[in-house]
Amino acid sequence: MFLIEPYTAAAVCTSGSADVGIFTYTAGLNPLDLGDTNVKEGDLLILTYGENSLVDVGYGPGVYPIAYVSGNTATLTVSLTSGEDSSWKIVRRR
Repeated sequence: MFLIEPYTAAAVCTSGSADVGIFTYTAGLNPLDLGDTNVKEGDLLILTYGENSLVDVGYGPGVYPIAYVSGNTATLTVSLTSGEDSSWKIVRRR
């Protein structure tokens, strides 16, 4: 079940960091407050573009469990390998 599936968005990734900035794009890049969208720890961030979308940490390529949510930042359970920004989706893990 998709919790959030934006049409145009960016996940701002930093190589070697588990923190990912989540943004939507409507008349410019806007931070998305994940608390307002009911994103919770344990949900899955799916990166759909770039090098990080090819990495499999046990949930399939590009799928990362969210360990912590604060503002527009999703802290993942693992650090990312690439600093390349990506498009994204968030799903609720059952």
